[in-house]
Amino acid sequence: DGFWFEGTMFYHYYSLCPLITLYELDKRLGGEAARDPDVQRRFEGLFAAPMALADSRLRLPTLGDLGAPKVMSLALYRHVYEYAAGQVAPKRFAPLLAAIYSLGLPRNSLTALAFGPDELPEPQFPAGHALLERRGIGVLRAPDDWYLLFKAGPHGAGHDHADKLHFSLNAFGQVLAPDPGTAGYALSDIHPYYRGTFSHNTLFVDGKNQSIVQKASLVWQPEANPPYAQGTVGDAYEGVILSRRLWFDPPYVVVADECVSEAEHCYGFLFHAYGSLTGSVTQRVADLGLPALEPLAPYLSGARRACSGGLLDATWRVAQGLYLRLLATSDGPFEALLGRTPGNPKPDELGVAVLRALGQERRFWSVFEAYRAAPTVSGVTASAQGVTVNLRDGSTRAYRPLR
Repeated sequence: DGFWFEGTMFYHYYSLCPLITLYELDKRLGGEAARDPDVQRRFEGLFAAPMALADSRLRLPTLGDLGAPKVMSLALYRHVYEYAAGQVAPKRFAPLLAAIYSLGLPRNSLTALAFGPDELPEPQFPAGHALLERRGIGVLRAPDDWYLLFKAGPHGAGHDHADKLHFSLNAFGQVLAPDPGTAGYALSDIHPYYRGTFSHNTLFVDGKNQSIVQKASLVWQPEANPPYAQGTVGDAYEGVILSRRLWFDPPYVVVADECVSEAEHCYGFLFHAYGSLTGSVTQRVADLGLPALEPLAPYLSGARRACSGGLLDATWRVAQGLYLRLLATSDGPFEALLGRTPGNPKPDELGVAVLRALGQERRFWSVFEAYRAAPTVSGVTASAQGVTVNLRDGSTRAYRPLR
């Protein structure tokens, strides 16, 4: 795929820079490696992989260690793409370089002088869907800057995070629900949280972080109507299979989660997004008596809990005139928790919604809607066969698993 084997964006570029030096040294010493077609393909792929994962505004996801949401961007690495556009594959990388400079940045670096092309073509921004198959990372895109990244592959190496089945969401020019990345290593008090499961938008079991995942698969069908993905992991928790289905149908994202084991567990769903968070539940039931979430508790503030046999209805006010709404339910009683969690940097807080439920087999169904004026979803009904979204105009949308 071209992406650094650890599965981390910062260390991808950290590793690419000395590889460029080695590649140039090889060319000056006879070029045995640089003439190898396989080496050429792999080398070009190192520049292309981040392009596949960037959103339409050139922002990069903060996968793995280091980097902060809203900060990581292809524009930060324009010196790398000066070299790629001038020396590696001009037709492939020069339009991206032009897009970077169309943001208003000055083109005045020594890298541009030494390696870059003399003239730039028309800008071309990332568009369409993309898949890094080996890493199990897929990106879905749609008009109005809609962008969804889904991680459903095996663990990379030391700088990867315990976050399989996580998804990030952008829309209307805003980062809505990010992967947090990590702050600098000196912030040791919060580093385990950023690297762990509970800072991500994923599933957990028994209040514990995921183990290192090697048994993972991704069904990727962006050509479906609407685009569809299914991720499954079999060893995040001993004896438990976790599965997540996603339908990408802007302004809706529909999610169906399934947790299966021969033993009873407490299964959980996490989702963090920017903005002030309000919410309520329907059909309140007696408290389920679940223990505190130890990996989350030290970082959680303003927690509000309720138990329900109906729906959680939660809304984030992301920015002036921009909202993200979640309707979520389960196939039995569940605990819903709302609160605040640290962002990256820490003061850039997020609102978190957590669902937990007991059983051998449990399912969660969720419908997300990003909107500017008013929400259009009135309710959601679900079963093992799929999800039906009810709209305020009286119509419905049905989402069924694909085979």
